[in-house]
Amino acid sequence: MSNTAETEHPTDPFTNFREVRTGLRSDLQITRQLTKGEPVYIVHDPVSFQAHRLTLRDYRVVACLQEHDSLQAAFHRCVERGDVDQEHEEQFFKFVTNLDALGLLTSSQQAPEHLYRRFQTRKKAANKSKLTNFLFLTIPLSNPDKFLDRTHHHFKLLFSKAALWLWGLGAIAFLFMLQTRWADLAQPLNSILATKNLIFMGAAFIVLKVWHELGHGYACKVFGGRVPEMGCKLIVGMPLAYVDATSAWSFPNRKHRIMVMLGGMYFESLVAIPSIFLWAAMPNSFIGSCAYQLIFMAGLATLLFNANPLMKFDGYFILSDLVGVPNLRKKSIQHFQGFLQRWLLGIRQTASSLSLRERAFLVLFGLASTLYTTVVMISILGIVAYRLQILGLVIGALKLGGTLMGNLKKLFKFLLVSESTAPVRTRAQIAAAGVALGIPAVLFLIPVPTGIQLQGVVTAQKSTTIRASTPGILTHISELNNQWVQAGQELARLENLEASTNQVVEGISSELGLRSALFVSRTDLSESAKLQSEAEFQRQRFELAGERASDLTLRAPHDGKLVFQIPHYCRGSYVQVGDPIAKVVSGKTIVRAYLDEQQVTHGKIQAGTEVHLRFYDNTAKPCKGVIRSVSPAKVEALEDLAVSTASDGEIAIDPLSRKPRKPMFLAKVEVANIDSSEALQDLRAQLFIGRKYESSGNWLWRTLLNFTNGIFTS
Repeated sequence: MSNTAETEHPTDPFTNFREVRTGLRSDLQITRQLTKGEPVYIVHDPVSFQAHRLTLRDYRVVACLQEHDSLQAAFHRCVERGDVDQEHEEQFFKFVTNLDALGLLTSSQQAPEHLYRRFQTRKKAANKSKLTNFLFLTIPLSNPDKFLDRTHHHFKLLFSKAALWLWGLGAIAFLFMLQTRWADLAQPLNSILATKNLIFMGAAFIVLKVWHELGHGYACKVFGGRVPEMGCKLIVGMPLAYVDATSAWSFPNRKHRIMVMLGGMYFESLVAIPSIFLWAAMPNSFIGSCAYQLIFMAGLATLLFNANPLMKFDGYFILSDLVGVPNLRKKSIQHFQGFLQRWLLGIRQTASSLSLRERAFLVLFGLASTLYTTVVMISILGIVAYRLQILGLVIGALKLGGTLMGNLKKLFKFLLVSESTAPVRTRAQIAAAGVALGIPAVLFLIPVPTGIQLQGVVTAQKSTTIRASTPGILTHISELNNQWVQAGQELARLENLEASTNQVVEGISSELGLRSALFVSRTDLSESAKLQSEAEFQRQRFELAGERASDLTLRAPHDGKLVFQIPHYCRGSYVQVGDPIAKVVSGKTIVRAYLDEQQVTHGKIQAGTEVHLRFYDNTAKPCKGVIRSVSPAKVEALEDLAVSTASDGEIAIDPLSRKPRKPMFLAKVEVANIDSSEALQDLRAQLFIGRKYESSGNWLWRTLLNFTNGIFTS
């Protein structure tokens, strides 16, 4: 028996590609732009409405692709022109494969129907991906292009130089008003999310977001682009409008591209700028209240949200265009990962054409983007758990656990079996062991400082709120605010014609009754006794009317500082029974703070416990205090609404009865070296009690339990 030796020849991996005939699709729109002085080419696909960026070298390679020539011939043509080196044939075929995967190539065997079917296949895959990522749903609703074509001439003037100059003057006036009236603006800020404001805020939010997206759409139309899609994005159930203005990426003029990206914030600022002047003119009216909310919704909140470059909204795309780096987040994360691989594992990175400053920017942006994305994801999962309770907790646990396990799997796979770590396998294995041992060490061995944080309200040892006990028109307000007052000193005066008239009438009736009884007593003692009884009743009514009339003058109940007085612009307004008119305090400063049973037990809170405080006025320095008493809070209703969810606080209460959702304890904290006469009354305070160390794992577990308990008790 003989053995037949067979000679194996290496297989050419590109045999199937060499004779393929393909070229760039003729319906693609290509525009030339300059980035950092270098030309780039933007390819806009009218079928998928996507834009792709090619470098000059990539574009020269694409230009060599001819539908009547094979890829082999195209490669030789690129080599002859010096666009590709002979030894880079593999990179050439990979580049062509990527172009085909993006749907930018065609061939003699491909009909337009084939291209459309391929687009539909990709679209179905994208829709399937959206269904799996149900926390972030995109729902296309309409094609607004024809509507914008018909109406954009009405808005074209807004993008003229004259309009932009006027807008700039308005923005300066807005900032000036914001600075000069910031104290008045910030005072009711904590109550902007109160229940009474939610209906208007919800409706205004939807209208503003649609108006925002129309700003992008009209800007795109004015500068010659198309807007093929408009719809709704649901981010954890919160609706946000969107438009597809990606055709703006093909604009050769950078100013036009950035104007499209700024269009949404520009349109919202057209609402915010007049709103601040409307609020300043009518601060205490319903219109002024609505304008106040629009200042923050269309102005500050939009600027902080949409201009944030760490989120893939307007600010991110503007920054990406300004620095000339497409897919900024993806590339920055790649640079950050490369930085870690180089310094932790010693893996050499391929040479980069970027400067040191550019590489440093990408590394820092990648780090910031990674941290911010992690925080946002955890926050969103917390919102889901809070809204959906048990289902939300399950969803959050699966999502967070799946993400964590997936990232750990990728990390260990990269460290242990990746080709990139093959030259430094020993070092990578040590790093993998360090990660495997480090996670339990952090959770169970490394202690973290913990303490209890509370919210409280500043009051005094003796604090009295003077309220109207008789309705009337406010006719006089003393100029005594923030001054020391004496007991009995007049603070305000009301006018009630009925009460004053009743006092006079009852006085006359009483006097007439007494005279009648005296006159009748000479002839009929029985009738005189009856009249005297009626006169006594009239006298009591006269005294009661006198008390009501005297209640129209509001006086200080004791010596102290007048820390609150009804504003002078309320003079002439009608005051109801129970309306607060003034507040007088004296003695030491006391902070009323609320704790739940778990906080009292965990922190061992008792009389004599030291507390660190910081007040919410941004001026008072941190100070110390001592808990003087801890007792169960009133079950019926929470006294200090400033620390409740009704006023942007943390304590969950029933909005109707004001009853806390769970039993609370009231701690009274005496603040050292701060007299109640200082202007801190009714301010919110942040309290920090105790400082102890516990393992990270125990702290995480306790925090999770508190969060879970909070969900079921709220």
